[in-house]
Amino acid sequence: MIPMTTKTMSKSQSEHSLKRPRRALGSFHHPLYDVCIIGAGAAGLCAGIFSARRGLSTLILGSDLGGQTASTAEIENYPGCRAIEGPDLIREFYEEALRFGCLFSVDRIGHIKKSNGGFSVGGTLQEYVSKTVIVATGKSPRMLGVPGEDSFIGHGIVYGGAFDPIGYKGKRVVIVGGGNSAMDAAARLAGYASQITVVHRRDGFTGEAILRERVERISDIDCRFGSRIISLGGSQCLESVEIESGDASRRVLQADALIVAIGFEARNEWFAGILACSSDGRIIVDSRCRTNCEGIFAAGDCTTVPYQQIVISAGEGAKAALSAYRYVAKNDGRRPVQVDWGYIQ
Repeated sequence: MIPMTTKTMSKSQSEHSLKRPRRALGSFHHPLYDVCIIGAGAAGLCAGIFSARRGLSTLILGSDLGGQTASTAEIENYPGCRAIEGPDLIREFYEEALRFGCLFSVDRIGHIKKSNGGFSVGGTLQEYVSKTVIVATGKSPRMLGVPGEDSFIGHGIVYGGAFDPIGYKGKRVVIVGGGNSAMDAAARLAGYASQITVVHRRDGFTGEAILRERVERISDIDCRFGSRIISLGGSQCLESVEIESGDASRRVLQADALIVAIGFEARNEWFAGILACSSDGRIIVDSRCRTNCEGIFAAGDCTTVPYQQIVISAGEGAKAALSAYRYVAKNDGRRPVQVDWGYIQ
């Protein structure tokens, strides 16, 4: 992931990022923002772009820049980009958000409270006050939940697609999962890893056909379908993976690395008492990204909107921003300016 610090920016980017947002009220350190966006992934950044374009003072909060998109090695299905690295796409979003006047703060949020007709967003550094809030916290990688996993995080286990295949040259790698992330990992490791084993609980790959065809053409990938990992072993670093097949037989595989690509899960416990969530923790939204709490909107993978794709998260972020704009304009007694081909009613 790309940390949101000025050390990663050029001088001009750093100076731009410190500019006061348009129409910020109150003191510089504690202004009243029109929109506070929690999350700096594709949904959050695109929400910021569309919010700032409507003239709203916009603050984007997050502990990292890019979220899961920044951890994606190559994106082939974002319209107009052909193939693009995840960090490169996020950099485009980020620079555009800066250009339109968004302000960024690196902070981890712990609560949202209603405050004087708006909202108080509590971070580890300070409180932020805003007329509206857009939650775009995305999802976190799903863990295996097997014995030994906690011991090897950072010592042989990688979650998702954030890895450099050159670093696995000559190593024995086990990949868990059968979707796009798992297949992409297998394809990128081919020619580097000395041994690639894919473990998937289903009977075959479940991702896009184009990736499935690509992986199936690689002859030296050992696929263990109908199987699951039940434990991990090793001393200082990961050394072995124990799998169980559908017939209850078990086998220990020697492994230098384990790539876990079994999807993501929403972790929205910190605002569960305010926002209505589904049984799996996702925020329930309507077609305009509105939550059950008036003035709070949500967008992207943290919501109940189906199909977790970057292009969908970006679109939902834009939609949430336009809904927030309508809300602010209405409360301020202003008529919303024309959006696209008409007014938002």
